[in-house]
Amino acid sequence: MVTNANNEKLDYFHAVLLNKLDSSFVVGGVFEDGSFELSVNKHIEYILLISYVGYEKYVVLVDFSQSRHIDLGQIILKEITLDEVTVRAKRPTYKKEDGMTVMNVESTSLSEAGTAIDVLKRTPGVIIDKNDNVNIFGKGSPVIYINGIEVKGNSELKLLQSDDIKVVKIDKNPGARYDADTKAVILIERKKKDSDFLNAEIYNRSFIGRKYSNQVGLQLNNKISRFTNHLGYQWSDDNIIQYPENYEINTQQNYTQYNNSDEKDDLHSLIHSVVFGTEYAIDSLNKLSVQYNGDRTNNDIETTSDQKIFKTNADSIYRKTVSFESNKKTTNSFSSCYRRNFVSDNSLILQYDFANIETDSHDLINENNLNSGTQNGYLITNSGNYKVNAVKSDYNLHYIDSTDITGGIKASCLYSNGSTSMKNIADGDILNNEDNKITDRIIAGYIIIDKESDSYSLKLGLRTERTRSSAYLDGKSVLDTSYFNLFPSASFEYNVNDNLSVSFEYNRTIDRPSFEEINPNIDYIDSLAYQQGNPLIRPMYSQDFCLDFSLWNSIYLSGEYLRNKDERFFSAFNDAQNADILRYSYVNISRSEHLLFDLSHGFVGKKIDTNFSIDVDFPFLDIPYQNNIRKIRKPIWYFSANCDYSFNKNVGVYSNIDYETKGEDGITLWGETCNVSMGIDSNFFNKKLFVKLQVDDIFNKSDMSWKDQYGNIITGQRPDYDLRRIIFSVKYKFNNFKNVFKPNSSVQEEMKRFEQRKR
Repeated sequence: MVTNANNEKLDYFHAVLLNKLDSSFVVGGVFEDGSFELSVNKHIEYILLISYVGYEKYVVLVDFSQSRHIDLGQIILKEITLDEVTVRAKRPTYKKEDGMTVMNVESTSLSEAGTAIDVLKRTPGVIIDKNDNVNIFGKGSPVIYINGIEVKGNSELKLLQSDDIKVVKIDKNPGARYDADTKAVILIERKKKDSDFLNAEIYNRSFIGRKYSNQVGLQLNNKISRFTNHLGYQWSDDNIIQYPENYEINTQQNYTQYNNSDEKDDLHSLIHSVVFGTEYAIDSLNKLSVQYNGDRTNNDIETTSDQKIFKTNADSIYRKTVSFESNKKTTNSFSSCYRRNFVSDNSLILQYDFANIETDSHDLINENNLNSGTQNGYLITNSGNYKVNAVKSDYNLHYIDSTDITGGIKASCLYSNGSTSMKNIADGDILNNEDNKITDRIIAGYIIIDKESDSYSLKLGLRTERTRSSAYLDGKSVLDTSYFNLFPSASFEYNVNDNLSVSFEYNRTIDRPSFEEINPNIDYIDSLAYQQGNPLIRPMYSQDFCLDFSLWNSIYLSGEYLRNKDERFFSAFNDAQNADILRYSYVNISRSEHLLFDLSHGFVGKKIDTNFSIDVDFPFLDIPYQNNIRKIRKPIWYFSANCDYSFNKNVGVYSNIDYETKGEDGITLWGETCNVSMGIDSNFFNKKLFVKLQVDDIFNKSDMSWKDQYGNIITGQRPDYDLRRIIFSVKYKFNNFKNVFKPNSSVQEEMKRFEQRKR
């Protein structure tokens, strides 16, 4: 803690580490609230320099070869006499470090972005879709950690406020430490814990689009003796209207069938999210924490569809379909974690997680044939219960100087029990009634050797995983498989000089099918389409080779080669009994390849802070289509730019641009999309009241059309989502609120496999 002689915390002071040999700059920045934290790659002796205008400089030697964690306690700067001056400083927001993209949030304009989701929206290479799902360009869905512990989903990210975040790191090539199905990792570090007795924060966000939506949240925490407690609650009332146009082209030997529909989707969601946790510091080296997360979601969707069915050998049919779908989902999860740090800088983590998810949906479909005047009605019921248990242990051994050995084991069990039924409303006949049970058991172990020197770092890892999967439909076995795999990883970084560093990374991963992908139950869409999982779908294996360059610590280049075996796609097929009915399911493509390139740059000035990223994906794969082969070779380009301008310490404006070109990805041809957003934020009453006004999708160009082409069928959509909106946010802090609790979970990847997808 950096203070003056009156024990007052200093704001906007500089803290830097210098090389002991030549006093060259290593790492540093501008910090607030009297606290700072600096991290280094090489564990040697450095010079720590702390400076603040009007005070004497503080200089001391710190030796990381003796300890990886150094606490200097309170540092008191002595005041000197100076004429009156005004100093403003900003920390660099964007940089590359250890092969990762790093976004500094603390003491930057990002600290007032809103939530963790809002921070990620302004991070290069991160794509947030219309449902706030997080994706990494070229990698898909990442695993997200907060202070080294996995989180379960969007609710925790929406509860985490941006001003509680210190830094965000994105690792596109994680190694053996993570589950073998981890393609990318986002690491979120929170600010240092506050010692205030009681803190509180309340906030409200209003969303004005085609309809009005609102979010209200409350967070409390306190620290009493060795206990740190946290309570967070958020209530969301979301209302959305969208107008997608769907089409299907079903080509048969003697005719072609065209299905076109104009839809109106009216969605209403009520979401309650709560998190409660406590951490007990047994002593300075031992900590025990527990946490409960609860989410309850009620979704009501009314869909009206005007449908035209045209067959080249028959008259056109016109239908009007109205469906009312009610979905309920309840998630309860419990996490516990024990951390042990040893004086020798070794550490041990033991963790247990349990989660239970219950789903229940009722879909009432009424189909009116306008040609004949006949009507059909169906009631479809789906229910599911999902459980996951996981135990995990990690041990870090500081073997010798500049060498670490880390190892761990993990065992998890995933269980799904679901049922589907379909009833004809007119006569009450049960048209379909199915039950399914799916179980996955995974045992894994890993070891990593990490070696560092003054000019290079080398990391070698190996992970082993054994998986046993089984699935039953109405008591009959449809899947029973067991497989064992090795997943090596390696990374090497070489610092040529202060202006150039080069790194190489290799990683082998697996992407296991979700439970929805292997669920054999039939989920009816209407009388002409249904969805069904494929129990025989195979996991995808990937090998990733990446080469990175860092120039002048501001320009970053990377090239990546990704080779996939048995990549999975969601597509339409003909029903085995009636070719006019489409069955949506999953299929493997034996081999696919991708070349990925990235160019990014960050700049920070006195008042302006900018960064941009240009990414391109060159796919190479062959898709069977219309008795021929579609050669997918067209690239997709993605451009992201973020700019923040500070009028003063209380008022700032920002803008974001996300643009993606038309291009092919697998069996899908994606349309062009562009999202331009702007906003203004301000704070009052000594940073206690925060107000923000933002406009999303200003030019209404963020809808992304798509067209799938596989086999003899084309399906597609021209969407019209409710994405252009005005967002007004207000937040008030009591007692300098800081979110002090770390979420605990090691089952985020397992939870992700319960997610569902609709056509």
